[in-house]
Amino acid sequence: LQGMSHIEPWGRWSDSKQVKLSFMAAPNLCSAQELNLTFRAFVTKLNKSQHFTFLLNNKEIGKTSVSYGQKQPLEISMNYHQLLKCNEINTFEIIIDNPTSPISVQAGNDPRALGFGLISFTFK
Repeated sequence: LQGMSHIEPWGRWSDSKQVKLSFMAAPNLCSAQELNLTFRAFVTKLNKSQHFTFLLNNKEIGKTSVSYGQKQPLEISMNYHQLLKCNEINTFEIIIDNPTSPISVQAGNDPRALGFGLISFTFK
């Protein structure tokens, strides 16, 4: 796991422009067709939006944007068209366009460059 900060009670924040999660796809995951994420975005009055691109094994499987005032947490489901490699290491990536530290936008004392807050990651 790269690009994620420490675990918090609700999940974890990204702390860079890119998150990489490598995992072995067990046989029971091989029949899954959808990747579902529950997440939040770090947006404020001074940092009004975040844009995310999602990749599985270097292929884009989705994009989304979150704006200030939008209800959170959010969910996204992505069909990955058989890109999952069974019994092999897979890499899921999140590209964050505008990671921002809360301290830089007067939203607290946190110096981390936040963007994507991962709550859950499941296959269906």
